[in-house]
Amino acid sequence: MLKISFKYFKYNKKQSFTIILGIALASLLLFSVSILFSSFREYLIDKALLENDYHVKIKGEILRDDNVIFLKEKDGISYIKYDDILKTYENTEKLCHVNSCDEIYYNNKLLSLYGIGDNNYLELFKSLIIGILFILSLAVFFIIYNSFLIGFTKKKNDIFLLLASGANKGQVGSIFFIEEIFCALIGIIAGFVLSLILNQFIIFFLNKFLYEFLNGKLEFFIYFPFMFLSLFFIMILVLFSSLIPLFKIRGYKVLGVIKDKCNFFSLKHFNIFSYALVNYKRSERKYLGLIISIFILCLVLNSLMIFSHYMSDVFDKFVHLPNYDVALISDEEDYSKLKDVSNFLEAKKVSVFKTCEQKTAILSKYYNKNYQKTSNLFITNLGKGEIINKVFDTVLKDDKMFLSSYRPFNGLNNISVLGQNLKISLTEKVPFGFENMLLEGNYVLNLNNDDFNLVCPKFEGRAFIKTDKKGLDKLISDYALKNDLKSLSYINVKKGYEFINNVILVVRLFMMFFTFIICLILILSIFNVTSANILFRKREFATLKSLGFTNLKMNFCLCLESLFISFKGVFFAFPFILIISKYLYENFSLFFDLSFKVIDYGVFIFSFVFSFILIFISMILCHLNVYRASLISNIKDDKF
Repeated sequence: MLKISFKYFKYNKKQSFTIILGIALASLLLFSVSILFSSFREYLIDKALLENDYHVKIKGEILRDDNVIFLKEKDGISYIKYDDILKTYENTEKLCHVNSCDEIYYNNKLLSLYGIGDNNYLELFKSLIIGILFILSLAVFFIIYNSFLIGFTKKKNDIFLLLASGANKGQVGSIFFIEEIFCALIGIIAGFVLSLILNQFIIFFLNKFLYEFLNGKLEFFIYFPFMFLSLFFIMILVLFSSLIPLFKIRGYKVLGVIKDKCNFFSLKHFNIFSYALVNYKRSERKYLGLIISIFILCLVLNSLMIFSHYMSDVFDKFVHLPNYDVALISDEEDYSKLKDVSNFLEAKKVSVFKTCEQKTAILSKYYNKNYQKTSNLFITNLGKGEIINKVFDTVLKDDKMFLSSYRPFNGLNNISVLGQNLKISLTEKVPFGFENMLLEGNYVLNLNNDDFNLVCPKFEGRAFIKTDKKGLDKLISDYALKNDLKSLSYINVKKGYEFINNVILVVRLFMMFFTFIICLILILSIFNVTSANILFRKREFATLKSLGFTNLKMNFCLCLESLFISFKGVFFAFPFILIISKYLYENFSLFFDLSFKVIDYGVFIFSFVFSFILIFISMILCHLNVYRASLISNIKDDKF
């Protein structure tokens, strides 16, 4: 049987290659999850060791035994590392049995990453991996199953021939099962190798864009228990995908091949539209694989875009970055030099001012109620006695983020600061760089120089700068050192802005990467199913052409069939997209005050159009090989 299976593998090279490629891409997807989690776990272990490199510390004098590989004593405390960290509790118990242990402190952060101790991070990682692998496996199962099913269907005549030759159904099933397992092994090995190569680039990419966030370097690492989880899911995926089609052999009868060859086409409906509709209904079971592929494709694309929409809403609504690139801060002595620094940085826009902070009681009217509240005043010398009557803040209420935007004052004529009564007016004009200071309970008061000196006996200098210069950290540090600006400090907002953009970019690229692999598998499945369907209909097309159907009419029929298939796949996906959108909204709305996004209709329409074009092009390409052959050879074709 092995010999026969290997011959079938070589004979069906194109089909075997399609199956191998689909399994390789699925394996690449699942193995990548485990490799990334392995590398991140190793990164956390390295960070934990940098903080505390011991397994346990014990107050008391401890003698080294065979299990202890490191022992350091300091201030009456022994810091211990064992040869096997998994036996930390067991070895500590043995140590304390023969030594005096007054107090025991375990390095729980490190131990939990190895799956022992409190807050078991290792089990948490495993649960996350299993959840992700399960979702991804569901997404690719039908596609791989479809590839096996099409390959099995193409061998229908061979099955009938083997049964007629005296082979029983178990033997026939074993022949094709061995062939499928051989394809699966090649695909899994190829996927594993590809995942090793690709994840090197992914980790390099993460280190490049998230270095500040990681505060270190992520190293490529393989943790085999995580890899075995991916391998287990891949094996289950392949096993079920290959076995389910083989059960069809039970219903096969040798005489069935004759019936198949007799009832291949009916000329009852000859109108182009009627023919396309009738053929679609007649071949609905054959098109099921295409419909499922379109369903998953539409679901994945729309789910990705809805998630991106909610994620963008969170950043746009609740992450407010200043509109300047760098903020300089100095004491009174260096205040006069801030303008020189802004000139050195070639500022496109700049605001240099004195500032201090004071507390005062403000009587105001808000929500039709009078109240007096001690508030923080951010006082500057940039105005003529004006307080900015705006609040644009993010507040936390019941563990949920809300955007607070209102005008706190209906009317306000004067204010007392440090015993000085100041005449003020309300304004909604916001100076450059002050947008992020309009916080609830914190108000910006802009005074002239004389009034500022009255209420701010001590002050600090600030400058908000917009510049196109790069490498601001080094430029400012070098300038401060060269010009002896000892009090100068700065906040590099541009770096923070770049960091947030990098985080968003990385999340989106990861989602796009996984989506791209799934879509690639789906596209292979669509071409595979379409190719098989067109080949099965060779004689049907040849008969129609002999009755006067031109290639243009035939292509129009295929276009209509593609529309029916695409519409049905997208139609079935629509309610599931709504469910996913509602699920994502419910989870995001637990922490953020967001509006419900029903569906992105632009992406939904794109999914339909893309699916239609993909199916139609694959049908046309497969049909080209059919009408290039002569009518007689197609009608006499006995391959299927």
